[in-house]
Amino acid sequence: MFLGELTEEQKKAFLVLASRITQADGEDSADEHEALEEVCAEMDIPLAFDQRAVLADIDVAMYDTHRSRVIAGLELMRFLYADAYVHEAEVAEIRAICKALQFPEPWIATMTEWAKRLAWAEEDPMDSQRAQYHSELMTYANKVMEDVWR
Repeated sequence: MFLGELTEEQKKAFLVLASRITQADGEDSADEHEALEEVCAEMDIPLAFDQRAVLADIDVAMYDTHRSRVIAGLELMRFLYADAYVHEAEVAEIRAICKALQFPEPWIATMTEWAKRLAWAEEDPMDSQRAQYHSELMTYANKVMEDVWR
């Protein structure tokens, strides 16, 4: 959705962060690998990263603008809630990433709710009610990217 706006460095970092989430529960599923491939296709980058970066401390220094931090946060939440099963370790990992991105707690809760609602809206894109709601969620996301909490 918004990943194309990120710089190459931010895209590569996003892939590392998304990989942290997929590995948080200790399981390697085909669905998660497919989700990583889809993210890479959206960002037009190869599915290649240094595993040491995944295991290292969370690095979000390259997200140097409010908009890039919000894009990373929303897209990671979207990634997390894209499938039906969310493991508590994955939730803990994304919360740690959001804290590293310096989001206040109310923002983390709002981004979580946005991602859950977006997943619902995307379940049946042919449903006009869901399509309208999807459009409203996208408008909201763009507004959030402009609003600075400080």
